[in-house]
Amino acid sequence: MTNRHHRKKRDKQIAPQRRIQLGIKRWEIVLALAISGSIALVIGVIVNKRLGGEMEAKIENDFRRISVALHQYKLDNKRYPSTDQGLMALLQKPTSPPQVPLWKGPYINREAIILDPWKKAYFYESSDAPPGFEIRTLGADGKEGGEHVNEDRVVRFQSKRSFQDVLPSRTIFP
Repeated sequence: MTNRHHRKKRDKQIAPQRRIQLGIKRWEIVLALAISGSIALVIGVIVNKRLGGEMEAKIENDFRRISVALHQYKLDNKRYPSTDQGLMALLQKPTSPPQVPLWKGPYINREAIILDPWKKAYFYESSDAPPGFEIRTLGADGKEGGEHVNEDRVVRFQSKRSFQDVLPSRTIFP
């Protein structure tokens, strides 16, 4: 018993020297929040760069596909869709003038192609003399100018000659 009693007495003497921590200290919380915030910031920057790159790639791909469709439309109809007809003329036969009796569309397979990555319609303008077109997007903010994802993107095409200039003077259609 003396040994047991001696151990209890020794434990009581040591116990006041040891302090049992009952909670998390304030500086530990601040440190954890700082580390979490830093990690979130780094991940946010990486994700933002990747999304920006994906948006640019989608715009370039859309411009390429729309341009090819516009050239095919012109081959069939001897002109690009008018500005009033817009890019919808690539999906549906236009009902507004000028009439296109040789329309063989649709020239694109889905409406999403004529929408920019922010789900706004691409701006489209066409000219007859000389034949040409312009497709543009104003970026994420929808305003002219800007940087990064808000930057305006434009593709322009202008023919050197009109369709009539390309035809030989004595063409006979069967």
